[in-house]
Amino acid sequence: MKTLKKISFFLPNFNIGGVEKSFINMANHFEKKGFKVEICFIEDDGGLATKISNKVSKKQFKSKKLIALLFELRSYFKRDSTDIFVTPMYMIGLTVVLSKLFIKNPPKIIIGARSNLTKVIFNSENIFERIILRKFSSLIFNRADKVICVSKGIESDLIENFQIKKENVLTIYNGILNENYYSEFSIPKFNWYQDNKIQKIITISRLSKEKCIDGIIRAFYQASNSNQMIRMLIIGEGPERENLFKLIKELNLEDKIKIINFNEEYLSFLSHSDLFILNSDFEGLPGILIEATALCKRVISRDCESGPKEILYEESLGKLYSHSKDLPDLILNELNKNVFKKNIDKSFYKKFSFDYSMENYLSTFNDLMDI
Repeated sequence: MKTLKKISFFLPNFNIGGVEKSFINMANHFEKKGFKVEICFIEDDGGLATKISNKVSKKQFKSKKLIALLFELRSYFKRDSTDIFVTPMYMIGLTVVLSKLFIKNPPKIIIGARSNLTKVIFNSENIFERIILRKFSSLIFNRADKVICVSKGIESDLIENFQIKKENVLTIYNGILNENYYSEFSIPKFNWYQDNKIQKIITISRLSKEKCIDGIIRAFYQASNSNQMIRMLIIGEGPERENLFKLIKELNLEDKIKIINFNEEYLSFLSHSDLFILNSDFEGLPGILIEATALCKRVISRDCESGPKEILYEESLGKLYSHSKDLPDLILNELNKNVFKKNIDKSFYKKFSFDYSMENYLSTFNDLMDI
């Protein structure tokens, strides 16, 4: 590579989440591949900040309001020469595209579409955001150089409901899996996991409304009336945490359900759990479902928009359900099955592997930069 090309990734903060983890991993990867890489951010907080390579530069933006951010981005694009600017957020994506208009030699803008936009608009509590996204997404997203979706479901939603040009959109599955997922994980030092008689149910998620963790708790309550040996571990943090604690107490499940913060041992918990449940109202491509499919004995997921059906594309990988009312019986039926070790085809690992995803991103970057 004759000229050191620069890629900038934008994140609002470094809170623990799938988007943040993915972008930081990408930034570290492309720095190792010889690119000059910078992470742009607004708030310098969150547990994932320590995961950024010290060879990746960081640029903090001061603006927390979108209008002010637009002008700050314009100044950045004029002053700091970057070849590609990648942003994962719809509203921030709109702001980034607007900020590059009428600038001489702007960077190539990539918007990362990581959630179903129709669902994002429907569930947004911000009226201004709903109006802007509904009215202007087609016009502005078509001015981006590329919209990269993490699932075919998101791609279809953008093309069919927001008239994004097909040639402007592509899907690259979020690369997660690597050689670590072939490893044997140690048993967690958690009392339930030391007892083979207990059947362990697990869910790992941001504790927010759209993840519908309360629905899993209510389903567990019904299932536990028929199976006294089941326990559930919830790993995650978020705004619904206190409400979930209240619900657990209300149902008298304090001894059967525990909530702990996200931690580095989560893969060990997954590997030694009997059943993983995802009950989200909507997703993009749930990375934790990919990890659970690779590691957990049994997996069930709500067939929400978008992503789960693209992960559990064969019944041997896991079971999809449509309605939360079906969940209690599904839990009992799955746990009554004989314990088994999954024999997952190598094509699943390749499809969702980090290396394969990075190959596709590199090809896209090279096409945009005419390398």
